[in-house]
Amino acid sequence: MEEDVNLERFFELKESGKYDEAFDLLYPLRDSYAKEFEIQFLLGIVRYQAGRYSESVVFLKESLLLSPKNELSSLTLFHALIHLGKIHSALTELRRFLLTNPGKTNNHVLSIREMFENIRNFSTSEQEAINKLFHEFGNK
Repeated sequence: MEEDVNLERFFELKESGKYDEAFDLLYPLRDSYAKEFEIQFLLGIVRYQAGRYSESVVFLKESLLLSPKNELSSLTLFHALIHLGKIHSALTELRRFLLTNPGKTNNHVLSIREMFENIRNFSTSEQEAINKLFHEFGNK
């Protein structure tokens, strides 16, 4: 099956750091598998790994529409938004995940605590949002 060969080759390229080639190989399958979480997620991951954070955000948001409780997709989206300087959007995603997954929050809570510990690096409104999120979820 062509898709299996593409996925096998995709992972070979991804693991060897050839993120753009991996993306180019998988992207044509996107329309055929528009409702498949894995394709959207993998496209988002290789865009993130290539440092193409804006593109990564698009695919990761699509993957989360298909699987809202996926922790890795949510964390990667959070970090992509941080890289883009979209702190409030990142915090919104963090909060969305925590509310959706009350028992599965360790990695997200660590992200909140790291931001709280480095709070001086953020603007006043970002500090307020981080404080609010920390007090809501960070002490768990």
